Amino acid sequence: MLKLIPLGEPRPVPFETMPEKLEFRSPSSNLSIVFHSVKEIRMAHYVWKISIFDGETDITEEHPFEEDNFFLPIYYSSLIRSYYAPWGYEGNILCLYCVTEELEILTKFYSFKTKTYVSPPLPNTTTILCSPTSSDVLTISYDPQVSAWKPFIVNLDGEMNIRLPFSSIPLDLFISWFNPSPNYFVIFRDPEEKKTTLYYYEGISETFKEKISLEPSEFVPFKEEEILAEKANRSAPSALKSLAYGDFLNKWDEIGFEYSSNTLILKYVRPNGQSFIDEDQEYVNILKYEIQYRFEVVQEEEK
Repeated sequence: MLKLIPLGEPRPVPFETMPEKLEFRSPSSNLSIVFHSVKEIRMAHYVWKISIFDGETDITEEHPFEEDNFFLPIYYSSLIRSYYAPWGYEGNILCLYCVTEELEILTKFYSFKTKTYVSPPLPNTTTILCSPTSSDVLTISYDPQVSAWKPFIVNLDGEMNIRLPFSSIPLDLFISWFNPSPNYFVIFRDPEEKKTTLYYYEGISETFKEKISLEPSEFVPFKEEEILAEKANRSAPSALKSLAYGDFLNKWDEIGFEYSSNTLILKYVRPNGQSFIDEDQEYVNILKYEIQYRFEVVQEEEK
């Protein structure tokens, strides 16, 4: 049985800005990758340069990375490592988002032994999480067969292993390894029912072992009616997240997971004051909060 143990009360957290540099160390070798020199090549489309280090030694020139541009998922968030773990378990495969001259983002797996790329079966992904103990990789990828984003398990040879039965927009899907791997879980917000559920899997399986409601209204409820304005158009744009009043107030704003401690990190926003109307749209100032839970698997007692 999977239990969620609360770790303290919700706490306010700042809205984050893009870092200047990010480093990802291989857990099983002396290699590390550093993302740097970020630039905006079109509106809200950022690319990075990368450098490869063996210990303290820069070995980038030994590999075909120097002139290329690369992408990072949710690069504005401190939870980025919950969406991107690029090193294969033996430290000789690196998973990258390569940006083409046409600004297409392609996922590729780079071998340090052969100095060549392998492309997985679904190259457009928003999450890449290499297993710390095996050649399995959790991804959220775009599936052209159903024209939707879905979670998958592939391997470091670029082959498909498991196609999971969820589909939605990337912000409504989360997937992560669970310590000890190869256990993993999926968090899915059903677009029709508008309910969020956590599905827990034991081992590399297509059948979940258990599911738990993770609906924000149950964990961090708020009285929406107390801050609403009158005679407003309720289709306020949710893109203006510092001010907008919309459906995102009923979702988790960000989800993260700390594998070493099995800690689930949930961020959400809440109104800060009364809503107001501007050009027939409703807005409200917001603050961001964070709440954490530790996962525990307990044996059910026999009756």
